[in-house]
Amino acid sequence: MIVRSIRLRKQGFVIPAAATLSTLVLVLAGCGGDSDGLSGEYYDKEGQLVIDGSSVAYYAFGCEQAGKSNAVIKSEASSSGELSKDGDQVIWSDGKGTGKVTSSKSGDTVDIDGKQYAKMDKEKALQSYQPMCG
Repeated sequence: MIVRSIRLRKQGFVIPAAATLSTLVLVLAGCGGDSDGLSGEYYDKEGQLVIDGSSVAYYAFGCEQAGKSNAVIKSEASSSGELSKDGDQVIWSDGKGTGKVTSSKSGDTVDIDGKQYAKMDKEKALQSYQPMCG
């Protein structure tokens, strides 16, 4: 027999089983411990930190070419790793060990082992590096 509803005897309410299951799935999904809240692009004065789900990668700033040129973000990550299940540590894949991860309540900054990265406009971050490119 397929359960079509759950009857709350004292209150006389009938709750469709599908709604009950949907609510249960949403509650359990919230307990998963994933770190999607950190996902995004963060910057420091030397490059870009990208957190995408549990993946972490750092791309250094550079200059488009030798001499006077535009600041760019290098296409190859200089460091990469994975966030722990709780999102409180990054495990670097290039043998650098682990780093403690904290974020501000607003989500505007991420700190990895004392080095702070801030959310900001990509162009603004590149402009801050531009003097290094002449």
